[in-house]
Amino acid sequence: MAGVKLALHRSLIFWSGILVMGFIVWAWRDSAEHTLRIMRGEWSLSNRRAGMSVQFHQFGSYLPAIDRIPGINDPVVFAVFRAFPPPHFLKTPTGSVIQEEIESGTLPDLSEHPSVRELDKVILHRAEAPGSWILFIPHWLILTGVAGAWSGLLVWRARRRRACSE
Repeated sequence: MAGVKLALHRSLIFWSGILVMGFIVWAWRDSAEHTLRIMRGEWSLSNRRAGMSVQFHQFGSYLPAIDRIPGINDPVVFAVFRAFPPPHFLKTPTGSVIQEEIESGTLPDLSEHPSVRELDKVILHRAEAPGSWILFIPHWLILTGVAGAWSGLLVWRARRRRACSE
């Protein structure tokens, strides 16, 4: 097989990368219109608002469930939708701090242009359970990581093929 060079379009690495990145782009687009949530026990995994989020609910357990919630057909929501939100990690502070923030009005105002981080902060404050947290990873960051790994594998494949043919 020395001297025979397989074309890139015959590479399993190439097509796997295209398939995975296509799926991420589809999930990104779908999260603009719907929220997909999978819950089991105290854990929740969501595809929403241009990202994936993992949430731990300290306050109790859910029955296993999968639900798909249609997006809100409000033009204001679509106008403020951010396709490139930043990643974030939020954790519920102690109960007394939550009560102080609610009373002092330092929770974000969602009537203006809410970000995903502000919405998650309100979700955690409504939970009112210390120890709950949300990790939000935007799709653009996931796609960038996959594209980098895919490019590295393609370079590795090309070097390996070049070394085998010599």
